[in-house]
Amino acid sequence: MIGKNEVVDLEKAEQQIKTLQIPYDYDTKEYPIEVLMFKFKSSAPEESTIKIPAYQRGFIWKDSMKCRFIESLFLGVPIQPLFAAILDEDGTLELIDGSQRLRTIEAFVNDEFTLSGLKKINYLNGVKYSQLSTARKNKFGVIGVRIHVISDKADLSIRQDIFDRINTSGERANKSEIRKGAYEGKFYEFVTECSKNEMFKNLCPIPDEPKKRGEAEELILRFFTYSDRGTKDKLRNSRILDDYLIEQDAHVR
Repeated sequence: MIGKNEVVDLEKAEQQIKTLQIPYDYDTKEYPIEVLMFKFKSSAPEESTIKIPAYQRGFIWKDSMKCRFIESLFLGVPIQPLFAAILDEDGTLELIDGSQRLRTIEAFVNDEFTLSGLKKINYLNGVKYSQLSTARKNKFGVIGVRIHVISDKADLSIRQDIFDRINTSGERANKSEIRKGAYEGKFYEFVTECSKNEMFKNLCPIPDEPKKRGEAEELILRFFTYSDRGTKDKLRNSRILDDYLIEQDAHVR
């Protein structure tokens, strides 16, 4: 917001844009997983032609997140492209965004975790990569992963700036917002109607911002869930709410 004594100088702003604007030359490539695994070797970084830079965080995804991602690959769910930049000094790729996804694929192929908690392909729960049939391994290997590859004109400061903007722009969806998109059905419609009830709004006033993000629906869903199931498993929180929502929606169809 501009203060009373501040003057907007659009000409200077335009000059700043022209001065600071960076020509992000990039190309979108799609590599099969088997090619990515040939190029990326986290255990032998000196042999890897895809590098994980120091500014990247460690491999922190929990097994539940890894399993869900692998299930998405099996299902053919479109995933967000990875971002990488060509390093001018040796022509290798520096991974700007997507290290958790790439390392998850590598860990799965190396049998470092067992699939569990899969909701769609539940028959794969308890299975490791090595236990898959040869045909399924081959099909997994040719799944394409898109990468936006930025030219070697991007120096370290530019690559770090891209990393920062990718990871700090926007606001992540909260559990309630994700639930609304993933499990919307008859029962969730009922929950939404309850959130519009005047008595509820009077008894439980919610500020505008949390209301926009589904706080009312979350509170009502918790009420029904814990009323029916008790609070013994309350620490499971989102998982028990998801399970209850799926169960109730199946009953009202």
